[in-house]
Amino acid sequence: MSNTDIKSFETFNNLSYPIVILDDRSNIVWINKKAKSLISDIKIKELFKQIENKYDKKIVILNNIFYEINESNIKVQNLSLSILSFFNISKRKKLEEKLINSEKMFKSLSVQLPEAVLVCNEKIVYSNPAFEKMLGFSNKYFTSKSFYDLLDEENRILLKESLEYLISSKKSQIEFMLFIKRKNGDEIWIDVKTKAVIEEKNILYINVIKDVTSSKIERENLERLANTDLLTNIYNRRKFQELFDREYKRSKRYESQLSLIFFDIDHFKKINDTFGHDVGDMVLREVSSIVSEKLRETDIFARWGGEEFIILLPETNSKKAYEVAENIRITLMKKKFKEVEKVTISLGVTQLKKELQKSFLKRVDLALYKAKYEGRNISIVV
Repeated sequence: MSNTDIKSFETFNNLSYPIVILDDRSNIVWINKKAKSLISDIKIKELFKQIENKYDKKIVILNNIFYEINESNIKVQNLSLSILSFFNISKRKKLEEKLINSEKMFKSLSVQLPEAVLVCNEKIVYSNPAFEKMLGFSNKYFTSKSFYDLLDEENRILLKESLEYLISSKKSQIEFMLFIKRKNGDEIWIDVKTKAVIEEKNILYINVIKDVTSSKIERENLERLANTDLLTNIYNRRKFQELFDREYKRSKRYESQLSLIFFDIDHFKKINDTFGHDVGDMVLREVSSIVSEKLRETDIFARWGGEEFIILLPETNSKKAYEVAENIRITLMKKKFKEVEKVTISLGVTQLKKELQKSFLKRVDLALYKAKYEGRNISIVV
């Protein structure tokens, strides 16, 4: 190769990174100034032999600095030459090392945590032993799966909405509950605390998960006890008042129809005195069960107190409410009760007007009073 050809490489001296040119036998033809300051002529061949044996072909360490080698090929005077460009990637390697160490530390810590940990983006990146134990699957099961794959359709929607809210609200963490199935088919409730780690356009979700099935069932049982009449298993007066407030406001707002049925069991004291309170309790339970079957899901049925019961019927006028009341009355009248044989009820019926709740309740109470005054076992509309 002529000196003229070699001089043509001088433009590479202006580059800020080392350049090494090799022939097809890997002999050095030329190096730029940046490379000379990094590598001595005498040691170059030995160094490249060490590089080939010790390091990745595209990554080398020179003077404690990581370089990535990019190779391109040119032809000069029918000679095939390789141009090796050395780019300093020390910052990147340090960051990679830091991330690897962080990941190792994270995994090491999460293995010891009693809470389940699930790290995911589009797919599950990592799950700790506590999560695997919680669901009864081995780590291999989660390979190529996403968090969504573990949920039914309803809970997938809830997860999607929760993660979208986390990002849009820019909160550091959110907490929500999901329903998930274990390997053995058991259904459990999980409490999920999620953080998002955002790197450029990539989002990694770190989820700390706890099985709260037992505590949720306990809360639901306590709520049921607070809202339910223990003897008849229908709403109690307190819960009825709460739902009544809601339906009353809705009816006023949308000008929709709303009716009440108020009834009690005729001569109930005589039943208790004659047959005993156990039989009286049996009658209360059976009456509640029969009436419940005659009502819509939207109707609200509660024990008002003692032998008195109340029914709230949304989207219903007094004519239709009267038909419901009569259906209930006739069904109970035809029913044969153990020991007591026959049980009848008296019912008051009314429809909401432009009035307060107190007036509405007072009028249905008056209707019941009239039904009893007129001989019982009758429905009266006022």
